[in-house]
This record gives sequence, structure tokens and C-alpha cells, in this order.
Amino acid sequence: MALLSIENAEENNFLWEKLKPFLGAGDYRFWTSGTTLPDDHWVWLATGRPIIYANWYPNQPDNAGNNEKCLEIRYTHTNKAMMWNDHVCTAPKYVICESLQANCISS
Repeated sequence: MALLSIENAEENNFLWEKLKPFLGAGDYRFWTSGTTLPDDHWVWLATGRPIIYANWYPNQPDNAGNNEKCLEIRYTHTNKAMMWNDHVCTAPKYVICESLQANCISS
């Protein structure tokens, strides 16, 4: 198992659709395997691939306080999609992990 990597819009939308029946109208934040390298290039640690597709909130990533190096996705029912934000890596959040055979969701 590894933290989730989202490679394209279809995966991002698929994830939102699959979470919607379980999470309803709530607001949840999940860690992914996304992180920024010292040269400010975003990569998926789970795959080593650069992040090409992104669904950032407006004005994100902003590296507020020069301290936001990890990629969280936010499930918010009103957004109708998983939106992305950079955040402090030590903040507690849910995680979404994936394997070659199945996805899992845990806290």
C-alpha cells in the first residue's frame, strides 16, 4: 500500500464519486503522496512521477509560511470534485492509499 497518486482528471473525479455516498455533505481532508521537492517541483512520492495534472484550489499551491510541502485533497460536497491544497506535512488528516489491486480508505 502507498499513499494515493492522482494522475488525471478521470481519477480525481472517480475518487470524488466513490467517496460521495460515504461522506455525504461533510468536509474531509486526505493526504496523498504528493510533495514538493526543494526546487518547488511537485512529485508523487509513491510513483516518483512529476505531478502534471492538478486540481488546485484557486491561488494554490501557495506554500504559506514557507511551510506547506505536502499535497492534501479536500472532499467538500459543494465542490463536486476533489480540490487540492498544499499544507503542513505534520497536520493530522485522513489518508487514502492504493495498491495495484484495490484502493482503501482509512483514518
